[in-house]
Amino acid sequence: MRGGEHALVGRHAGVVAVLAAQDRDPVASGAQETVLVASSAPQTVRPVTRRFTFARARRSTFGIRARPSYDPLVRAALYDLAIVPLTASWYEAVLSRLAPGCRVLDVGIGTGGALLSHADRVEAQDLHVTGVDIDADYVARCTRQVARRGLARHVTARVESVYDHRGGPYDAAYFSGSFMLLPDPPAAVRHVVSLLAPGGRLWFTQTFEHERSPLLERMKPLLRRLTTIDFGRVTYEDDFRRALDAGGVAIDERIVLHAGPRRSALLLGARPLG
Repeated sequence: MRGGEHALVGRHAGVVAVLAAQDRDPVASGAQETVLVASSAPQTVRPVTRRFTFARARRSTFGIRARPSYDPLVRAALYDLAIVPLTASWYEAVLSRLAPGCRVLDVGIGTGGALLSHADRVEAQDLHVTGVDIDADYVARCTRQVARRGLARHVTARVESVYDHRGGPYDAAYFSGSFMLLPDPPAAVRHVVSLLAPGGRLWFTQTFEHERSPLLERMKPLLRRLTTIDFGRVTYEDDFRRALDAGGVAIDERIVLHAGPRRSALLLGARPLG
């Protein structure tokens, strides 16, 4: 979720078509399907209307009303194209810090593409990941990819809000850019802490702007209308820390994953207070 602010929908229309075609079940989808017209020239995503569906209005992953969307498989492919290249390295940084046999709650797992790019590590460390996400299209793709890779023993994805989740206990919880997308981040972290085993930790990866940017604050929400991906709001580290404080957790590890002149990507480790 998160950070792929420059998701180049038009330029990559052909790639999206291929990803969606690879993911489509020809039996389940029937004779009708959405086809994207692809060429080498830049273009917009232009469905050929053998079928073009609009998702019913519903809550998005974090309780926000969903907007009209592309075909479900195309939506999931767009997510992978925009998000996975960025967050795959974030997952690597977190997974490398987990103990063998760790039980992990992945809050906002999306399509699972970033996690599954480290399938060998998940198996080698015998990790057990439960992912929650309210976007049914993303979870459906995740479930299919998990099955294809033979990782059902290690990864489970549920269409569920983090606020409603009652699993666990977990040794770790991970928010991959998803924390500040939540309607009530402090309440979410308090609930997740209640699901942790003794000694459990929380991990967060997030891109932070160095200075206030009113222009980005206005423009970022508009990306959802173009891509159907919820990139959330512009995030600043001071706001993030205040949300964690209100949720009753303290940061005990801060690692710079990428530093730029205007924004940085950080990995933050935290423990419950008391």
